[in-house]
Amino acid sequence: MTSTPGSSGPSRLTTIFGIAGLVVIVIVIVVVMSENRRSADNPFDLDLEAYNRIDADLITYAITQQIPVDCRKLFGVAVDDHDFIYASTDSCIVKFNPFGSEMLSFETLLPVRSMDIVENGDIYAATREQVLVYGADGALKQELFTQSDSSIITSIAVAGDDLFIADAGAHIVLRYDLAGELLNEIGGRDVKPGRPGFVLPSAYFDLAVAGDDRLWVVNPGLHTFENYNFAGALLAEWGRASSEIEGFCGCCNPSHFALIPGSGFVTSEKGLVRIKIYDQEGQLETVVSGPDNFKKQATGLDLAVDSQQRIIVADPSSKMIRIFERKTGS
Repeated sequence: MTSTPGSSGPSRLTTIFGIAGLVVIVIVIVVVMSENRRSADNPFDLDLEAYNRIDADLITYAITQQIPVDCRKLFGVAVDDHDFIYASTDSCIVKFNPFGSEMLSFETLLPVRSMDIVENGDIYAATREQVLVYGADGALKQELFTQSDSSIITSIAVAGDDLFIADAGAHIVLRYDLAGELLNEIGGRDVKPGRPGFVLPSAYFDLAVAGDDRLWVVNPGLHTFENYNFAGALLAEWGRASSEIEGFCGCCNPSHFALIPGSGFVTSEKGLVRIKIYDQEGQLETVVSGPDNFKKQATGLDLAVDSQQRIIVADPSSKMIRIFERKTGS
């Protein structure tokens, strides 16, 4: 049997079936590769779940209070000298008494990502590019200054006449006076020969003042804490890159921390959702919480510590302030 040009004879059928066969082979290869990839990925997934499971004996804190925050987006938490709790959101700052009752709420010009409350009750509130000062009554007192368009202010701290700003956009800590004059930069590449400066794969970059002339800053890409004097000299550092409970892992952890007066550090992580306490030398002391108290892959767990050493956590995924206290007898 022969076929003429333009007919649908055996040669065309052979071509069609040949192409179909190749398509089937390609699909089989893709499926097999996908299965192999999933098989290769599964051990990692299992390992991650294993790290999420924390020995119950290590967890010495429990949730004692949960405060819902009425907002579209929750960013940060802070406490003042009287243990009043402040939550910063996309549109307002809300003040609660230590028992969780709302005392004050006022609108802000822009979303507030970080706060510090000074002794007279003034609230230093950082937006992405600007620092605003509100009075204890919520009235705007001062628009202190504005950074460049590339700035991403992620954390601020006030100590006496000094204001410290962690700028994740510029990869630097800036020290200002309270009039807004730049005094110096802290943590650049030239702090020590061979150092990369602050490594920030994402916009997580936290700091806190530890007393006169002492500043702690997280270098999240290196999983370390760095201690500087106010002039910018590096004094000490600690940290360990590890998925084990003693260390920090992922692209950029710890994501947040707060100082426990006279005790050490409380830290939070994303990816592996863990809240832990370290002593002043950087040794793991205890675990506040594993992932069970939060939604999966919760991020942005800002921290504060009140005078009773309660651990206060902003949980953006649930729009909730969660308060942890040490278990009796632990």
